[in-house]
Amino acid sequence: MEENNKVPFKRLFWSSFLAILSVSSLGFVFILFLIGAIAGGIMSGLEPDAIALKENSILHLKLEGKIGEKSMFDVNLGALQINKSLGLPDIQHALQAAEKEDKIKALYIDIGNIQCGISTARSIRNAILAFSKNSKKKVFTYYQGEQISQVEFYIGSAGEKTYAFPTTNFMLTGLGGEFMFFKRLLDTLDVEVQVIRGEDNDFKSAVEPFFRTNMSDSSRVQVQRYITSIWEDMCNDIALDRNIETEELNLIADELKITRAEDAVSFGLLDGVKYRDEMMDYLMKKV
Repeated sequence: MEENNKVPFKRLFWSSFLAILSVSSLGFVFILFLIGAIAGGIMSGLEPDAIALKENSILHLKLEGKIGEKSMFDVNLGALQINKSLGLPDIQHALQAAEKEDKIKALYIDIGNIQCGISTARSIRNAILAFSKNSKKKVFTYYQGEQISQVEFYIGSAGEKTYAFPTTNFMLTGLGGEFMFFKRLLDTLDVEVQVIRGEDNDFKSAVEPFFRTNMSDSSRVQVQRYITSIWEDMCNDIALDRNIETEELNLIADELKITRAEDAVSFGLLDGVKYRDEMMDYLMKKV
């Protein structure tokens, strides 16, 4: 009688398997729903709220992090981090819109650790200068990071008044470049590289690291030419806005006369050093 009451193994296995599968599926759907809700909450929480402008407002332009060709924002749930970058067109559009807004009386540029190239920096700088020229509004720059890079200083020098955190480091050194060559590594690994290049293509130097151990004369000439050209343009722009001679700016860089923000003040490259609360008080008095 006991043997007849036993449940067959096959029936027990499939019923248990289907029950586990159903519970697992429901759990998986619940987890997906939970992740979606968290992601949606993060996205909605980070969206800027609409601001009603008041009279005598100051546009706060915070330049920090990577600045690319377009703005980017996404949530990496696997790494539990948020990836975002500011786009050059958005900066230009914001400044153009602020030109025509009567309630905005000034522009406050808050500069942190900026990651962008020289061409992007020049485009931002030109947008700031256009804002100042077209709107006749004051432009204030504040460097709030631990260090001011030359690209950051180049952007911020477009401001009418520029200030920095008192302990900020700042070195004006000029431009240079470093190049890597892989020939000895490839020889050690016994790797042969075949380069197809015309006889008269001396200035096609992109492949030189694979068959040379140093720069060719033609490569050195072209690199020096474009680096010098970029530096001359930067010096001329900075000298014009800071009302100093280009020769003096080159001398400061050649002799490394600036290592701190306070040194830059003594040479007229910055208007002063202020803590953040002092900068806020200063802005409120100006507007």
